[in-house]
Amino acid sequence: GTDVNTPDADQLEQMSPEDNAAALAAELAARAAELKSAGAASQPVTMSAKLIDDGPIIPSGLIWRIFSADETTNGDVKIIDRSDQATAVFSLPPGEYLAQASYGFAQASDTLVVTDAPQAHVLVLDAGALKLDARISGDIEIPKHLLSFEIYPQGLGDDPRSVIAKDVQPGELVHLNAGIYHVISRFGSVNAVAETDLRVDKGQLTDATLFHDAAQISFRLVSDTGGEAIADVDWTINDADGKTVYQFTGTFPSAILAKGDYTVLAKRGDTVYNRGFSVVPG
Repeated sequence: GTDVNTPDADQLEQMSPEDNAAALAAELAARAAELKSAGAASQPVTMSAKLIDDGPIIPSGLIWRIFSADETTNGDVKIIDRSDQATAVFSLPPGEYLAQASYGFAQASDTLVVTDAPQAHVLVLDAGALKLDARISGDIEIPKHLLSFEIYPQGLGDDPRSVIAKDVQPGELVHLNAGIYHVISRFGSVNAVAETDLRVDKGQLTDATLFHDAAQISFRLVSDTGGEAIADVDWTINDADGKTVYQFTGTFPSAILAKGDYTVLAKRGDTVYNRGFSVVPG
């Protein structure tokens, strides 16, 4: 067996709640290590999760992973088991583990000490949710299929390696740990972008609408005013700095562009036609 020095009841009463919990955890871990070395039988461990301390148990959408508490030689931790049941039951030998719960993009983990009896644990995610939409300035509706969103940690919105969620659709519920996030809305695929920082509070839904200074522009090349559109034209749109932002070959180009001044060029054969224009939101 293993000798374990644990505080007696009188000592525990004099400790702070944090020290008391730490002492109990140390005692359980020592007991689990003793049972593991003795080859004790696996025990059922029931895991469930809440968004906040006093909230209900999450009924669906969770993914659980149980890891070994011991690192491998290269510093990784080994996964022992996983489950996509909201309330998951694992069969684990006594010992120390790391339990991780994922709910959308919200995650939480905690040390799990398995002893020689069935047990149940509830993990608190401290998470909320984000629901996004966007409109054109002036409160003009945008067709949903032309919108998508990206979510980044605050301060890292220009680093694609740090993206938390991409291709988020309007109205989609995104579960996130409580905190501040940088949100980018993309209207079309050219340069119409709106962005802001949003706070997600635990146990709360943040419902946010971003506004775009942009408009959808279409073009035609004609022989006469009001005439039929000419086919097989190479189109190029340059911004005020001369940078090409859009190219298209065909009869009816259409682009969603941010507010500003542009030049459109239409090339047919060896002839190039051009015209300056301005984009006004809405």
